[in-house]
Amino acid sequence: MPGSWSLRSQGFFDRHSATVVNAKTFRNRTQRIATWNIRKLYQQGKLDNVLMEMNRMRINCLRLCKVRWTENGHFRKNDKTIIYSGGHEHQRGVALILDKRLSKSILGCWPKSDRLLLVKLNSSPFNVNMIIAYAPTTDADEQKIEEFYDSFDELYSNCKSQEINILMGDFNAKVGSEKKGKTVGTHSL
Repeated sequence: MPGSWSLRSQGFFDRHSATVVNAKTFRNRTQRIATWNIRKLYQQGKLDNVLMEMNRMRINCLRLCKVRWTENGHFRKNDKTIIYSGGHEHQRGVALILDKRLSKSILGCWPKSDRLLLVKLNSSPFNVNMIIAYAPTTDADEQKIEEFYDSFDELYSNCKSQEINILMGDFNAKVGSEKKGKTVGTHSL
């Protein structure tokens, strides 16, 4: 099926972009998945720059955060499909950009907030869930942090155990020499 992924070769994750090779559909082709933090995308020409870089680097699936778009939706530009989730103001916001081949495999998308988005892709033998996240920093109000993780848990509950779940995001981790609850110990960097 065009635009689907196969598990015949495993994806691997390290400090570089993750790659997934599909021997069946994309013979001798590498699928490049990347994640970028950007400052804002609502100014004219910014999206064109991102799409140009995506083409130059041959990225097939790109997660963006801090797009600062309002509302939720999707649209096509050139040969790419852009799915986004934003708020009422030009703050935060997450987006996923898929190339032409992967765009054909979209089963659905569920925007949860201006910090969370779930996109399901049809694949064989398992469907793939792309969860896009942009967490508040540890400096944020404790209630906002709890709301984010509660929303994340609710969104994740839509993913079936037999599906492949790829979590892409900015979890705004902070490190320091002082102890912060149960998360950051005294021996952090």
